[in-house]
Amino acid sequence: MLDRRRRLLEWLLAPALAIAAIGLQFAIDVPHHAMLERDPDPDPETDKPATTTTPPADPPREPARRREAEYTERLREAWVDQPIADEPRDPRFAPAHETLLLAVVRKAEAAASPANEPTAAKVEARCHTIRCDLQVCAPAKLSEGIAERLPQFVIGRVSLWHELREVQADPARDVGPCRRWIVDFAVESPDLKRLRIKG
Repeated sequence: MLDRRRRLLEWLLAPALAIAAIGLQFAIDVPHHAMLERDPDPDPETDKPATTTTPPADPPREPARRREAEYTERLREAWVDQPIADEPRDPRFAPAHETLLLAVVRKAEAAASPANEPTAAKVEARCHTIRCDLQVCAPAKLSEGIAERLPQFVIGRVSLWHELREVQADPARDVGPCRRWIVDFAVESPDLKRLRIKG
């Protein structure tokens, strides 16, 4: 009799443990609030992630800000007697002023050459912290015309240049003789729309 009860308990123990495990799993996994309804017929075309054929744009570059006059004067004093190659590159000042120098040379070139001639000057501008190294290579007559006009650039009525000093150029290129200047701006980050050639 005792053996029969023991066998019956052993036989019932396995299903009882299975039912207890199912009950525990149900209590853990089944949410206790109403479930959100799904869209009954999702459209596979509209559910696809958007694809583009154009590459993502570069992150916007931080615009150059005009620096305080006292600060720029301290920079000038620190670097005036140093070689320009030793002057570090300021990532906010340099790109904006390299673009400015390119605009200046193109404006001088347009004033020095006939309107129907294509752009012929090769411009290399490398700006640092306070000064820029500008080299222009072009046919002799055009190069001379650009050199004559560079000192005449103004913003409003103020000269663009704090310093515009011609130095020895790198060897001439195939487009013609090269001329080179060390540049320091009197007006930093100017509005290009106000850029003029005096007279």
